[in-house]
Amino acid sequence: RQEVPKDLTLEEIQKIFDEFVGVLAQAPPAFSAAKLHGRPLYKYAREGLKVEKPPKKVEILEFEALSYDPPYVHFRLYCGKGTYVRSLVHEVGQRLGCGATLVKLRRLRKGPFTLEQAITMEEFEKAVAAGQIEKYIISPAEALTFIPALTVSPELAWRIKHGRPLSISALANMIRLQKVPQKPRVPWLRLVTPDGKLVAVLEYPEDLYASGNAKMVRVFS
Repeated sequence: RQEVPKDLTLEEIQKIFDEFVGVLAQAPPAFSAAKLHGRPLYKYAREGLKVEKPPKKVEILEFEALSYDPPYVHFRLYCGKGTYVRSLVHEVGQRLGCGATLVKLRRLRKGPFTLEQAITMEEFEKAVAAGQIEKYIISPAEALTFIPALTVSPELAWRIKHGRPLSISALANMIRLQKVPQKPRVPWLRLVTPDGKLVAVLEYPEDLYASGNAKMVRVFS
């Protein structure tokens, strides 16, 4: 491992960060909970066994170098699910030629939920002791508002809740009539009743002209 270049600048670091923006293949680190043959990788690592899990595609949307106080870089990352930040930092270090490791990680946002909405364990425990935990509970209907919604009739809602299939052609008609985006950012749809009650979450069909039935992810009673 080489020393950190003395003339390294924030601008040069940002240029390297920019190389990682987009879709890339990434393998999980040895000490991770990702599983291979049903066992977490960290168990293999603790036994001194070297195993490799095939890389998977992840997406880096934004990778911004905020400040540089040698040898520490403070950055902000906007990434898709499944991204291994430790592996990403390691790859940046390889690109820099001096190596790099992650010192601290703080999640600022997950879907529609931000760090400002989070509570501490102390607040949680106090609420439990006082019997007031309900004020912190988010209903499924509220938690899933980031998923595009389709309104279904009470009759169709009843049929879906009782296990009746929903054809892709019928779903496609509702998508067109209700002008739901045909290329959503998330691969699901949320079915709700006219009064806003959550009925089900289903996979957004890859082909709206396909035959067969829509695939339900979760039906709510």
